[in-house]
Amino acid sequence: MLLLREHQPVRQPDGVRRFSDATQEQAGREIVAELGGLTLVVEQVAVHLGLGHGYPLQHTQPSDYLAQLRESGALAIDDHVRGDDAEFDALRHQQPIMAYVMATTLAQLPPEAAIALQVAALLPVDAVPWPWVTKIITHRGAGTPPNRISQILTGRRLLATTNVPELLRIHRLHAAHLAADAAQFEPEVIAVVTEVVESTDPGGAAQVWQLRAVIDAALPRLLALNDLVGLGWSDFLQAAYSYVGAAVLPLAEAFVAARRALHDGAPDNQTYQRDLAIGLGTWALCV
Repeated sequence: MLLLREHQPVRQPDGVRRFSDATQEQAGREIVAELGGLTLVVEQVAVHLGLGHGYPLQHTQPSDYLAQLRESGALAIDDHVRGDDAEFDALRHQQPIMAYVMATTLAQLPPEAAIALQVAALLPVDAVPWPWVTKIITHRGAGTPPNRISQILTGRRLLATTNVPELLRIHRLHAAHLAADAAQFEPEVIAVVTEVVESTDPGGAAQVWQLRAVIDAALPRLLALNDLVGLGWSDFLQAAYSYVGAAVLPLAEAFVAARRALHDGAPDNQTYQRDLAIGLGTWALCV
């Protein structure tokens, strides 16, 4: 309830934010109850209700949002499929609520910010490389400056800053609920990862945050990246080892395993022989 109150756009003469009247305060209490007290979801609703100052949007009253929430069907749970496990039922009940809240949140974002958030959902949740997101939305012809987009998303608590300026953070639940719709941007993420790998100079200066981001982003995409294996990946792994040490080992091991599988299927293929040799050499260097 405190989260909703603190985000209300009505500021009293004493400087404290309050609901505009008792009806809206009661609606706020009912919203919190309907959302099951889920802090992350309540916070998103609170920010949503607090818009109206500094945003080109019409302020939504708590009573209006409560009515929309109830009419959406997101609160319904089928009694015929209700189980004996109350905790499981509660979790299943939360999923449509989160989906509804995220849908209403995305609908209020500028198009470029909505795309940026979906791209962020495909990247390492605790270390979203903002320059990568910027590259993708700029390539798509974004009209809103990237720094303004990051301000909007951090201001709405959809992304958070970290102690590394280039990296932001997205909540795991947000990323999970956005993942399905965000899949359309997967080829662009792979393209960015590939570009970074191919531009890495094993003997030159490198940005540690970017090396770690490639490692974290590449591991779940190894199959999609298989066709891109070659000297570029070998150079990248060597450069990464120089800066992050053992942190690169999971990627090096996956690299070797993928190359070995191809080689075993066609042992006379010289390209596969070369790739496996490069992989083993890099793995040995990392170890």
